[in-house]
Amino acid sequence: MPYFVISQKNSEELATPIMSLGEEDTPEEEMAEAVLLFTSSEQAQKYINEQGWKDSDEVAELSGLSTFDYLIKAYQQGTAFLTINPDSESTDKPQVIIAIEEQLNKCAESLAELPSASTS
Repeated sequence: MPYFVISQKNSEELATPIMSLGEEDTPEEEMAEAVLLFTSSEQAQKYINEQGWKDSDEVAELSGLSTFDYLIKAYQQGTAFLTINPDSESTDKPQVIIAIEEQLNKCAESLAELPSASTS
């Protein structure tokens, strides 16, 4: 299943926005951050339009493997969370916030469930 992100136009590397998590009065050093991930290109484009970013940003598609690579790099750079299909217009509706480390650990744990080759 592909996922979609917002990326700066004409950038050689994937350059995506980071969402600050917390209240407006939260000190910056205590503020957590999340990468934005979308399940459809239409949802990502809607977010771009709502933010007024259509001149500077575009939708980029990530394959399954590319999505994991993206999340690992974000985590290694200090971003602890991801949000799926964020709603930029709703302030009273909670956003879906997921710990990146937890998701990567679940993926690693699922490998233990794979059938192993028997050695005879």
